Amino acid sequence: MRVLIVDDDEAIVGMLSRYLAKQGFEVFTAFDALQALDFVERDRIDLVISDLMMPHMDGRALVRQIRRDPRHRNLPIIMITAYPGDDAADRSLRDGASFFLSKPLDLEALATLIRFAQ
Repeated sequence: MRVLIVDDDEAIVGMLSRYLAKQGFEVFTAFDALQALDFVERDRIDLVISDLMMPHMDGRALVRQIRRDPRHRNLPIIMITAYPGDDAADRSLRDGASFFLSKPLDLEALATLIRFAQ
């Protein structure tokens, strides 16, 4: 399974990449939404994990962009954030995210969710 991690925090990207690679996933990384859109368009990505808060284009805008393309309407997208707020999950899910998780992440739960989303 090819997983794309999108987060502007290099430490989070590194930690998630190492863990998910050890779990047998093929991991790709992007540090902003524009890089992520490029990956989704040119590579076969099976699942996206995106941070909610990023500069230039946030995770919700990224989800909306991905969902505009009919080829990616069913692409599983997991939104993650350290600042969930009262309605962050509801708004993210309405925008097209498949799942919503708060940081700090339970890595075992994340891996299970990824497998479930296949």
